[in-house]
Amino acid sequence: MRDSIFIDVPCGLFSAREEGKDADLLPLTKKLGVKAYLEVDLTADVLRDRLPQATDILADGLYTHVKTVGEIATREEKGLDVFTIQDDVLGLLSKIVSGDDRLPITVYLSALQPDAAFCAQKRAQEDVIVPYLMALYDECSRVLCSADTLILNSSAMLTAGVDDACFPEVDATVALLQRGFSLARRCKYDKVHVYVK
Repeated sequence: MRDSIFIDVPCGLFSAREEGKDADLLPLTKKLGVKAYLEVDLTADVLRDRLPQATDILADGLYTHVKTVGEIATREEKGLDVFTIQDDVLGLLSKIVSGDDRLPITVYLSALQPDAAFCAQKRAQEDVIVPYLMALYDECSRVLCSADTLILNSSAMLTAGVDDACFPEVDATVALLQRGFSLARRCKYDKVHVYVK
C-alpha cells in the first residue's frame, strides 16, 4: 500500500456515528505509507459534517453523477492528505482511468450494507442488486492492476439476502476469481479478504 491512493468506502459510518463510534483508518493508512486517503459515500447525511453542501446524488432512484462526482472537500489530517468525495463507489470507479501511469490504488470496501427488505424481493435481485454487483466487480477488474489491492471487509454482506442458488456468480470470491483476482490474504475469522491481480 506504500505510496498508494487509499479509497475507503465507509459504509455503515452513519449508523456507527449514531452509536457514538467512528472507525478511524487514518493512523493505520499513514503507518502503511499511503500517499492520499479518499473517503467516498453517496449519502448526504453521512457526509454532512465533512461536506456541508452535500446533496443527494440519487433522484427518483436514478444516479445523477454519471459524468461527474459530487462535492469534494480536502483537508490534512494526521499528516495525510484526505479527500472526502460524495459519490457511489461504482460511479467513482467508473470514472478512474485504468493504466500503469498512475499511483497504485488500494480499494477498501467496508461492509456495503444493502437494504434487507429490498434485497428480499426477487425482482430487486434480478433488476438491481445482481447487475450492480456484477458491474462493481467488472469495474474493479478494469481499474485495478497488479500494483493494486482490493480489500473486502465482510464480503458476505455484499450479497446478504440474495438467493445464492439462483445467483451463484454474485458471490465476491467467485466473481473476483473469474475476473483474474486471487485471494492474497484473509483474516482468521474469514471476514476480511485481500485480493490482488
